[in-house]
Amino acid sequence: MASKSSKKGSTGPADAPGTPAPATAPAAAAAPAAPTPAAAPDPRPVAAHELQLVAEGRHGNPHAVFGAHPHGAAVTVRAHKPLAESVTVLYADGAETLRAELRH
Repeated sequence: MASKSSKKGSTGPADAPGTPAPATAPAAAAAPAAPTPAAAPDPRPVAAHELQLVAEGRHGNPHAVFGAHPHGAAVTVRAHKPLAESVTVLYADGAETLRAELRH
């Protein structure tokens, strides 16, 4: 035999048939976690003597120094913009841009 316990003055669902259960707030949905930024890969440095040749206008192929240089899953982009506060990289399809971190 099942026993039913009841507190004096209780008006819960068991005490009042047909009475709806008290409304409860829906559980708050957890906010999606922000993606963890991947560590920036090490840039590919240029040898000092190559930079010197570029600065003197004597480098045989300055495009080998400046521009985009893929390595693994990363790309190092080099530009000579001495007075620039920032550089923006435009992808070939024009759909994305990237504000590049300046390293000197």
